[in-house]
Amino acid sequence: MAGQITKRSKLIIDLLLKQETYVSGSFIAKQLGVSKRTILREMNEVERQVKKNGAVLERVPGKGVKLIVDSDSSFIKDFHLTSVEEYFNPEERQRFLMIELISANEILKLYYFASKFKISEATVSNDLDKIEPWLNKRKLQLIRKPGYGVKIEGHERDIRKTIVELVYDNFSRDELMSFLKKQYKTSIPQSLRSDIKKRLLNIIGDNTLNGIENAIEKSGVLATYQLADNAYVALVVHLSLAVQRLMGGEKIHFDPVLLDELSESPEYDMATKIIEVTAKNLDIQIPVDEVGYVTMHLQGAKFRSNSDKEASFKIHDYEIIHLAEQLVQIMERKAGLVLSDNRRLLTDLVNHMGPAFTRIKMGMIIRNPLLDQIKSQYSEYFSWTQASVNSLEERIGKAIPEDEVGYLTMHFGAAIESSIKRKTLVWRVIIACSTGIGSSKLLESRVRKLYKNIEIVSVRSTRNIESVIQKENVDFLISTVKLNQDIVPTVVVSPLLLDEDALKIDTMLNRVDPKRVERKGHKGFKFVEKLARIRKVSTAGESILKNYFYEMTSDDNTDHLINIAVQQLDSNDPQQLKKDFLKREIMGQTIICEGRANLLHCRSKAIDCPQIGFIRMMEDRDLDFSVVMVAPDSSDAISRSLLGTITQKIAESEDWVHAVLSNDIESVYKYLEHVIEDELETMLNILED
Repeated sequence: MAGQITKRSKLIIDLLLKQETYVSGSFIAKQLGVSKRTILREMNEVERQVKKNGAVLERVPGKGVKLIVDSDSSFIKDFHLTSVEEYFNPEERQRFLMIELISANEILKLYYFASKFKISEATVSNDLDKIEPWLNKRKLQLIRKPGYGVKIEGHERDIRKTIVELVYDNFSRDELMSFLKKQYKTSIPQSLRSDIKKRLLNIIGDNTLNGIENAIEKSGVLATYQLADNAYVALVVHLSLAVQRLMGGEKIHFDPVLLDELSESPEYDMATKIIEVTAKNLDIQIPVDEVGYVTMHLQGAKFRSNSDKEASFKIHDYEIIHLAEQLVQIMERKAGLVLSDNRRLLTDLVNHMGPAFTRIKMGMIIRNPLLDQIKSQYSEYFSWTQASVNSLEERIGKAIPEDEVGYLTMHFGAAIESSIKRKTLVWRVIIACSTGIGSSKLLESRVRKLYKNIEIVSVRSTRNIESVIQKENVDFLISTVKLNQDIVPTVVVSPLLLDEDALKIDTMLNRVDPKRVERKGHKGFKFVEKLARIRKVSTAGESILKNYFYEMTSDDNTDHLINIAVQQLDSNDPQQLKKDFLKREIMGQTIICEGRANLLHCRSKAIDCPQIGFIRMMEDRDLDFSVVMVAPDSSDAISRSLLGTITQKIAESEDWVHAVLSNDIESVYKYLEHVIEDELETMLNILED
């Protein structure tokens, strides 16, 4: 069967090959989701293709059609190898119709769609009947008049919400994140090449995304709010859509009373900055009304929380705290377990419910891509949560959608299963990071505080991690970078152990049963070993204090900061040291001190001893300062542990951070002395025990 065949003709032939008797045109039309007239029009092409390739299409009035193929014919084999022209099934056609109509600035004729899909205008009309209820639910009206054509009308806010819903129906969050990261270096990824997806990208303005992401970065919103990935994607998509519709001549309107109310919030100031930078980057005028929409997004965004601050809440709203406590009490009665002593559960609920209630009250879209999985995996917990939110609905005066119930179920499901499983069990883990210094200590501190049932066996560099695993009988690894090993399961997390990271660890605890390990008595250290350990701590401490530096700069560009660090550090090969810094930064930036600082750290053959320094920004920048930390490539575990402890103390000490921000160099140095002195005393006490 040479050449091409339309996909509809191929579908008809494939259907006829499976039939042993005559079938009617109505039967074929129903199976393919088109009108009988479309099938009748296609049958001439089907008959031509069949006859050309040695088969017979019998068409008998009153009975229908039947395909007859000789048993020794190569028709079937050739048929399956035939290429097809582009074809849309009914669902794809209807989705395409919605996308075209909702983005069009003009009335479209049915003939346009009939020509596009090679179907009758009656089939187009039938497709419009199918999508009209879907649009009506989203407060959009489908205007249809004979001789007039068809168009969609509705409030700008509802049109935007519907477009965003279509985007999330067609792209996963990972696809969108991948596209945002890669679009400026490569063409659209293969996974995005369907016509529908490309048209959606055109609607949200894929050619404007670069300027918008740059504006978001320059505005400082990422450092201030630490947006979760889904919130970041939502903000980029929203701004891209707004810009695209403005360029298309659409007007943006926002309730002036609500806008005035929002103007009192800190999110309004941040939204203003984002809009100003976006307008400058893309050289367009953006009305102040758009600031209102962005403010709503920021207020309703899900933020990454600093899980180390167990004693405080990000949302200082005692009404929300009270509602969260009330919800926990209801779930306790349903589960028959004590959950109110789970401080982290309450913190997570409060941090989640504040932005969630804002989204619900403002009518923003809430999407939970894991909803079906949650309802299946946690069916009982989901039904308990759904029944428990009635009191919340009464308090906020709005219905809580299933997607939001799913998010609450995730929190309770993890807490309930952990409560059941963690009463007597202990998991042994290794913490690994790329260098074994700095960020690993931050992660170790947070794991120890959050998980009393996790025994940290060792904190190691990712280099030669396989040999370490084989020596230690551990249940899983917690790593700051992805590892290529399959000896034990690995959880990849941020050094700050954010909410989503803690959820990953919770999942691992529920999935992995801890091994039974015989506890060996401590044999103590020989005197020579004691001296060696004390010497290593004191030598490392002496080196850190001797080589300590404090510099000022007005540029927080990473390359610039690394150049300053390389100039100040005692190195035998500055170029190699710079390469090692850059190699580590490629793996991801380490942000500490609640977004006010970053940690520039690496291990390098270009230095002979551990060293630390501070670089303070003289002007208002996204970062206030950088902590520089290096260790020799062959450094011992004790020296690396000391560097990690210093990082941990910097991140936890408000006084130390204040000293840096005040340029109180003497106090910064004294805090460094105190940490080294405390570490030496701790080592002496351990050795004595």
